Amino acid sequence: STPELLMGATGVFVQKTNHGGGSPIVRGLMGNQVLLLMDGIRLNNATYRYGPNQYLATIDPLLLDRVEVTRGSGSVLYGSDALGGVVQLISKSPVFAAGKPTFSARAFGKWMSAGMELSGRGEIQAATEKIAFLGGFSARNFGDLLAGGSLGFQSPSAYQERAADAKLLVRTSANGLLTASYQHLVQYDVPIYYRVAQDNYTRYSFVPQSRTLGYLRWERQSENKWMQTIRLTASLNRSVEGLETQRRNAATFNRGKDVVNTWGAVAEVHSQPTAFWQAQSGVEYYLDQVSSQLAVINPQTGEATARRGNFADGSEMRNLAIFTSHVLDFQRFQFTGGLRYNAVTLQVQDEAINNPRISPAALVGNASATYKITDNHHLIVGFNTGFRSPNLDDVSKLG
Repeated sequence: STPELLMGATGVFVQKTNHGGGSPIVRGLMGNQVLLLMDGIRLNNATYRYGPNQYLATIDPLLLDRVEVTRGSGSVLYGSDALGGVVQLISKSPVFAAGKPTFSARAFGKWMSAGMELSGRGEIQAATEKIAFLGGFSARNFGDLLAGGSLGFQSPSAYQERAADAKLLVRTSANGLLTASYQHLVQYDVPIYYRVAQDNYTRYSFVPQSRTLGYLRWERQSENKWMQTIRLTASLNRSVEGLETQRRNAATFNRGKDVVNTWGAVAEVHSQPTAFWQAQSGVEYYLDQVSSQLAVINPQTGEATARRGNFADGSEMRNLAIFTSHVLDFQRFQFTGGLRYNAVTLQVQDEAINNPRISPAALVGNASATYKITDNHHLIVGFNTGFRSPNLDDVSKLG
């Protein structure tokens, strides 16, 4: 799974409460204190919770080109939640043909004994000099985990996963590029083993757990030193977290579902005013719209009684930021510095707590100096401030 990719990475620990989950721990922090990005787009949304969670496991590792980890606060470039660090996931991209059109296909398969895993992926790539396409489909079946020694199987821990992705690149001009990308993953009935083994539940499962991301990105290169690269991105990230729970000897069970639609718009400019000065500046806006339901169901009669969900249904979170970051490079010395202003608005639709509306904001900065003793040995002195805005999990979750 994708969390396992980070096992052994310098300065990163991975905590897995269940096989369908996994949280990176960076600089001692985890959960919504570490920011997850997919192709530069925020995955952390209004309902991301603190502590070990399962969100990184909703990324298909077979669609990734690489994973990059920034250790330490990344709030200036990336905003809220980047306290312990940033995990940047970068998906595969097709390659333009150098001459005549090209077509290729790849297949991957994996089988583990004791029924622990059966995985496969197929992908195709087609390209001309101006258009390139890459698409893939993954199917993964995980059996119950086989523990070491004489402990036997951890049951229930088995689940199934299906994922599909596509990316299209179009050269709009000699210096322009348009990218359209789609990713979808769904996991069916992911059990939380320790809840059943230790916490007096007969059932505790994510049903389903899914993530869908679509984005459109346009970028253009220019000889203008103040606007060498302009990049505009529009995105929609949809997270669905269903949860079914039933305590032992209970006559009813709970079925909840939390859905978050995150609309995003990001504008960035990369500049190089002089040979030794580089800058990156931008504006971003994200809107999270939350739907949350819960029903108490009698399996004998089929009767369902509606209850308040984990979150107040219809709540929203808005996130607006402007930032600038600069690098000055003088042979053996390098200086960096940046500022970011971030304003967040949380609107909770819950009359029982008087529909609270809060508007936290933060101004953060960073500065560092590097002395290159040799090509392989650098002395670095740095200072930064970071922040994490409260989200709906902090201010309105019940249960």
